[in-house]
Amino acid sequence: MGPKKKGKGSKLARMSEEERIRYMQHRAAIEEEARRRKEQLIATYMKNKLKHEEAFMRLNSAKINQQWRHILRKVKCKELTDNMKILWTTFEAAVISKNKIIQTLLGDLEDSELQYSMMLENHVQIVNRLIGLHQDRLEACHKRYTSEKEALLSAANLERINTSTQSDYACEFLQTVIYDMNSRNKSQHKACTSSATAKQDELRNQMQSEIEKVEEQGSLQIEEVWHSIQQVLKDYVTDTAPNRPHYNALRAKDKANTEQLLRHCDTVNKYSDLIVDLKQQLALMHCTHTVKLKELREEQSEFLAQFDRMRHSINHNQARDESKLTTLAVVSSEVIKELTKLAQRGESILQMASTCQKFLSEKEKLKNYSAVMRNEDKTEDDETPLKEMDNFWQQYNEVVLECRELSAEKDALSTENKQLRKILRHYLNTLVRPTTVPRAMA
Repeated sequence: MGPKKKGKGSKLARMSEEERIRYMQHRAAIEEEARRRKEQLIATYMKNKLKHEEAFMRLNSAKINQQWRHILRKVKCKELTDNMKILWTTFEAAVISKNKIIQTLLGDLEDSELQYSMMLENHVQIVNRLIGLHQDRLEACHKRYTSEKEALLSAANLERINTSTQSDYACEFLQTVIYDMNSRNKSQHKACTSSATAKQDELRNQMQSEIEKVEEQGSLQIEEVWHSIQQVLKDYVTDTAPNRPHYNALRAKDKANTEQLLRHCDTVNKYSDLIVDLKQQLALMHCTHTVKLKELREEQSEFLAQFDRMRHSINHNQARDESKLTTLAVVSSEVIKELTKLAQRGESILQMASTCQKFLSEKEKLKNYSAVMRNEDKTEDDETPLKEMDNFWQQYNEVVLECRELSAEKDALSTENKQLRKILRHYLNTLVRPTTVPRAMA
């Protein structure tokens, strides 16, 4: 046997106080380290165990959810099949009712087309009558205008001819008066000049005879003075000899002219007044003729403007009538096209109605039949053509409501389908996760 181990007491007894304290601290640190490692091992063991438990829990919950969803899917599919059967039956009934509605609508369309054709014929007849009346009125207006125009033109020509003849006659009269006055003035001037010369000769002879008498009477006296003034006379004669004949001639002419003017002053004044009056009359006649010509020209311009306006109005009315006829032709062609389109649409509606009539249920057939009977009773009471459309619009609105309900139900089912797809995707993802976790743990 080996030697016996020494006890702790002997070991501690051999140690000093400092060594004992250090040893006790070391033992406490070792024990603390051992306890900490043990707690860490326990914690790691519990963590691993919790992870395994969580993984198995997720797997079991996924399996439970999968089974539950499978059951819910079956129930939902059964409900959807039932709803589809109900919708199919309702759709067939709706198709049958719509076929009946389409047939009634086709009948209404035929009646409305007949009424429209009758109204169109009446309208065309009325338009033709109006066109004939307007044409007659235009022809009467044109005839009246031509007659008035010819009358006015003839009156204007006559008046123009009269004014021209009067003016020509007045001009000829004035020319004759002027010529007569000139000839009279010339003859009077010649007579005055001849009488003046004769009188001048007579006066000269008388003066010479008187001078001779005076000379004979005063010859005695002159002889006494003659010798005294002879020299002066000689000097005067010599000084005035060159100017004396011209002076004598001018003096005689001046005397004759003054006497002639004094004698013929009244006649000259009369003829000058007559010339002034004639000039005034000529000016007045010229003014009146110019005023008349101006008025006639204004009337002619007014008649021409009125003629232009009437011609323009006639052209405008003709253009407007032609445009109306063209628009009427275009509108009638468009109406015919629209009617053909409506007829084609009615044929398509009849075909759709015949196809939809097959899918109506008995309930909807009875419902449509009762509605048609009610509308027939109403139309017997109220014979207006618009009352026949009440059944059509009622059925049309019912079909529109059914289509909107079906579209709303379709939207709801599509949203529910999307939600189910999301849930299924999530469920498949949860099924895939537990298989990956244990492999990672392993």
